[in-house]
Amino acid sequence: MNPESHRELRVLEAVAANGHQTQRALAAQLGMALGLTNLCLKQLAGKGHIRCVHTRSNRVEYLITEKGAGERERLAQQFMSDSLHLYRGIRQHLREVLRPCAGGRVAIYGKGDAAELAFLSVREHGLEPVAILAKDAEGTFLGITVRALADWRQITFDCVVVATFENPLAAKSELIRAGVPAEKVITLTPALAAESLVAVTLNGA
Repeated sequence: MNPESHRELRVLEAVAANGHQTQRALAAQLGMALGLTNLCLKQLAGKGHIRCVHTRSNRVEYLITEKGAGERERLAQQFMSDSLHLYRGIRQHLREVLRPCAGGRVAIYGKGDAAELAFLSVREHGLEPVAILAKDAEGTFLGITVRALADWRQITFDCVVVATFENPLAAKSELIRAGVPAEKVITLTPALAAESLVAVTLNGA
C-alpha cells in the first residue's frame, strides 16, 4: 500500500471513530502535520468519502459517508493483504539469513511493529533474542530490557536485525558508526539489504 492510501485509511478510520474532534486534535491523534491533515480531509471530501458539517460558525464536524465506509473497508483489506505478504517475505528472508546463526545469538535494533515481527520471526527459527537495542535505553520491549546502542559491546551477539521499515539505511548506518561490524547487521527484507549494502559501499563504510 502506498503512503497516500495508508494515510487516507488512517484518516477514514479516525473520522469513523470520532468525527467531532477538530483538525488539530485529529492531526495530533494521527501524528500528522496539521497542513497535511487538512489537505487529506479536503481530498477525501472531494472524493465523497467524508462530509463536512458546519455545526457552528467556527466549528466543522466530519462524517464518513456510505461511499467512504466502502473505501475504508477496501483499503483495510488491501492493508491486511499487503501486511501479510510483507510478513511472509520477512519470515522467508530471515529464515535464510539467520541460518548461519542457528543456535547463535541475535540482537534486535529498534522497537515497534517491525521489531515485533523480527522478534516473532527470530523465535520461530528456534533462536532467542539476546537483546533489544535502541538509541537510548528506555524500559522494556516484549519483556526484554531495552539496552542503549552505545552499550552494544557489553552484549555478545552473532548478528543484529535492523527492525524498522522507516529509513532502514539510516538505522544500519547508525549501527556501523557505533562500531558494529557491517557483516553482522542484517535487514528485514532482501530489498532493504541490497539498498543498504549499495549505499554503505558508496559511503565507504
